[in-house]
Amino acid sequence: MLYNDGDSNSLVPARTPPNTTDVSFSSAHIPATDTVGNLSGTGSSTYILVRLRATPLHVRKDTRVDANFDGQLDFGAEPGPYYGSVGPVAVQPIQRVDEFAWSNEGGKEYVADSDDEISDTPGFNPDAISRLGYFLTNPMLGHRTRDDGLGGFEIVSTRAADESFIYGEVPFDSLLGGSGGASLEYSTVVDPDGNKETKGPTDPTATPYDGTCDPEPNDPGPNPACLPNPAGSFLFTDVNTDGFALTPGSHNDGAGFHQIRFQCVQAPGALPEGFTGQYWREGDFDMNGVVDCANDVALIESRIGASLDDTFQDTDPFGNPFQNYTWQNGDFQVLCMMLNMDTTDGPGGTNATTVTQADVDATLAAIPPRLCAGDIDGDDDTDVFDFGVFTSNFGDDVPCGTLGDLDLDGDVDVFDFGVFGPDFGCDAD
Repeated sequence: MLYNDGDSNSLVPARTPPNTTDVSFSSAHIPATDTVGNLSGTGSSTYILVRLRATPLHVRKDTRVDANFDGQLDFGAEPGPYYGSVGPVAVQPIQRVDEFAWSNEGGKEYVADSDDEISDTPGFNPDAISRLGYFLTNPMLGHRTRDDGLGGFEIVSTRAADESFIYGEVPFDSLLGGSGGASLEYSTVVDPDGNKETKGPTDPTATPYDGTCDPEPNDPGPNPACLPNPAGSFLFTDVNTDGFALTPGSHNDGAGFHQIRFQCVQAPGALPEGFTGQYWREGDFDMNGVVDCANDVALIESRIGASLDDTFQDTDPFGNPFQNYTWQNGDFQVLCMMLNMDTTDGPGGTNATTVTQADVDATLAAIPPRLCAGDIDGDDDTDVFDFGVFTSNFGDDVPCGTLGDLDLDGDVDVFDFGVFGPDFGCDAD
């Protein structure tokens, strides 16, 4: 947990369980010259976890990062007019590890990808935010509306950030222990306009809407006359966040929710009972729930030799060349996973700082075995139909793990037949 204000005058540390890893902003942020730990509670908010920065002096809390207020972190060559007495400084390039933002009172947001910006904070400016999930791309799980500029509305998908976080107000009585002694419980209040002070991901089990009316116009609040229709296909309803508290333990679990887990630190057998969250398996670099040869192995093979420090020649919006950081946000997280597939592949048994063939081999070993080792057509048996595919591709180079490549080396040869022959007749049904 990262919390605002200094250790000496924040109520947060006293409200978190003993096993919580918490740190104040004043001790964790990049050193600045203004009041330590004093984050603004107004306007829009952007939080970026930064690993590397080309101009360290300018990447700090009290820097005017957007002198001309165009919604982009400055490179230092931005034209005026400038808002304030200070011109642009070189904030970019930076290497982003994670980021999120939300809009409030017409402010700007500075995420690199708009999918990392929360779409809607109706009637409130969040006090807190808890990550539940992590998505490399927009999962397209829910819907939202926005003005179409013609007096009507259009329906678009929620963003990845909308489906990743619970966020909202934390009432003062929660800081004092809550009505039931709970720690840092999110608000359950619905304001006079009908806006709940806490929002979360889309509820996939909620009754959908048919799109003929707008259930969530911008102002002042929800449209009670717009009713759900079981025959519809648009999901607007959030999960019920009542009872959810900020960091109730070592993970953001509670009120029926489970935070994402990673196999590298938590084996499947160690998951909480009734686990319903995301589970990112070792080797599942595209995060689709399956470790496979055609996608995951191909991806890590394409990154052999890559390191977290890689850069490439880029050009800023004003035509000036600069060295940009190659691996950022989701790509950074994936490369971290790749580097840790084999943690003894470096000198003296250390973890190599680049992706190695040993990391690839560990990914191949993470692919779950077929129910029948010689099943090529995916119907859970090894029969003449598999043999037909095998003979048609014998001697060819094929995509890893497909068309008869049973030993996962990218071709169909006698070694694959050594797997196929003994398994002929297997039936897993």
